[in-house]
Amino acid sequence: VPIQRPTINTINIPDFNWLSGFVSGEGNFFVDIFKSDSNKIGYQVKLRLSIVQHSRDRKLLELIVKHLDAGIVNIHSENAFVYKITKLVDLTKKIIPLFEKYPIHGVKQLDFLDFCEVAKLISEGKHLTTDGLNLIRTIKNRMNTKRKID
Repeated sequence: VPIQRPTINTINIPDFNWLSGFVSGEGNFFVDIFKSDSNKIGYQVKLRLSIVQHSRDRKLLELIVKHLDAGIVNIHSENAFVYKITKLVDLTKKIIPLFEKYPIHGVKQLDFLDFCEVAKLISEGKHLTTDGLNLIRTIKNRMNTKRKID
């Protein structure tokens, strides 16, 4: 007989090590590439850190926003919310340095390192060239579910 899960009312993020562990298990680093008439090359590259949680954990996601002073929480689906950061300045000035100091663990560390590599390419303006965009596509195609572990 199913029972209802207890509600845990988290009132603070314990520390950055906890956050790193939480993102190691629940977070995802994405590179989004989409068509855009606003760029000469015809494509835009956007980085995104996302954490999706059941709707009962919405307050936890809101605490992460407050703790990092970055990102937003939105409805993801009927029973879930998503915390996401897409602002490049927040990603490069807050998130990347945070996870360099308090490392992500497991296979997700590889996704984080690829994410950092793309952030560097973007900051150098290489995403605005065909060669740079192709390199970013190559990096994107080895991340997350496309990653091959030997």
